[in-house]
Amino acid sequence: MVNYDLVVLGGGSAGGSIAGAVARGGKSVALVEERLVGGECPYFACMPSKAMLYAAEVRNLIGKAREAGAVNGPPLLDKAKGAYATAVAWRDEVAEQRDDSDAVRQLEEDGVKVMRGRGHIVSAGTLQLNGERIDWNDLVISIGTIAVRPEIPGLDAVPLWTSDDAYSRPELPESAIILGGGPVGCELAQVWARFGCSVTIVQRAARLIPREEPAIADVLTQAFRKEGIKLLFDAEAIGVESVGKEIRLSLRD
Repeated sequence: MVNYDLVVLGGGSAGGSIAGAVARGGKSVALVEERLVGGECPYFACMPSKAMLYAAEVRNLIGKAREAGAVNGPPLLDKAKGAYATAVAWRDEVAEQRDDSDAVRQLEEDGVKVMRGRGHIVSAGTLQLNGERIDWNDLVISIGTIAVRPEIPGLDAVPLWTSDDAYSRPELPESAIILGGGPVGCELAQVWARFGCSVTIVQRAARLIPREEPAIADVLTQAFRKEGIKLLFDAEAIGVESVGKEIRLSLRD
């Protein structure tokens, strides 16, 4: 049994900042993280997504300049898969190859004990981690979120990516259906479309990014349609099935 002044469940940006600050203040601190210390942003979200958006924009601008006869792009930029592989290599460099060693080292230098695994609270002031009992005086729960898979019949039987997969895997899909037209779905749609993927966004709401101003959604809709992204609004997926090598999505009439 080990007792700490503070135990932080979850090593994302918030949990890591709290743990480091308290440890630097002289308290004994343990941080429990099942996955990567640093959270989604540096490895699967903000950093890799913006790297890919920038790469897609560069390729888009070069394509427009080439059409106007202003430049002759490098051969690598003429082929979607080759250009995408280059963008992915840069994305992974920005995301530090999804290696959290530096983040862990910084916390340890602050005096934080970093523990790997899923902690389970078993009683007031006690949790179990990998068969070990850990006691605390104070507890911070900062476990973040996980991708929720919609309950659509047949979805579990077909290939499915979350945004984590999209921003960590090297493949460029030939075609893709994106369920949801929020910020993440829109970012991913534009990245893939600009590298040659045929993209359809299925959105239950009447417009894209419904939490933003309608005028912004209108501009984005026009831009996406010009880039060949298919948009289905007020559309609810009710079933998924494999048809040969293709995936068929059924929508409510």
